[in-house]
Formats: sequence, C-alpha cells, structure tokens
Amino acid sequence: MKEINIKEPKEFTPEPVDGTIRSVEPHEEDAWEIIVNGETITHSVSGAYCEPTEDTKEIIGLRDDVFSIVKEKNAYKALPEAKGGYE
Repeated sequence: MKEINIKEPKEFTPEPVDGTIRSVEPHEEDAWEIIVNGETITHSVSGAYCEPTEDTKEIIGLRDDVFSIVKEKNAYKALPEAKGGYE
C-alpha cells in the first residue's frame, strides 16, 4: 500500500482513445475501504475499461497480492467449493 501511495487520490477512468472509452461486459468491480491511522480511504475500481489506468493496474495488483496471502490461510482452504457463476 505504501508503494502505490494508497492515501493519494487515484484516477480510474482512462482517457478516450480516438474519442471513445472502450469497455467490456461482464466486468469486475472492486470497492476498497482502508483505515490508516484512523483515516478512512475509499477507492472504487472497475474492470470495465479495455485500457485500464496505471492506478487501476496498481489497485488490481494489490488485490491480487492480498488474495494470494488469503488463499494460503487454513480458514480459506476449509471453505466449501463455490457453486454457480460462469461455467
């Protein structure tokens, strides 16, 4: 979080390419609420854009790093298999 300066404002909407912001469906959405020294920082990141901003890439990388830690926990491994979703 320090490396990407999580406390600073972020830009998650890309600049248009040839006047258009291209998007995809379906897409993922991430909502972050982080408390640092009593200050709450919120970021909402959409995977809808075909050309993600650098800030988006950093937050998604952070999410992936956190998830890789969580996946190794016994409590996560003990969860039942997911049902439904896209097959």
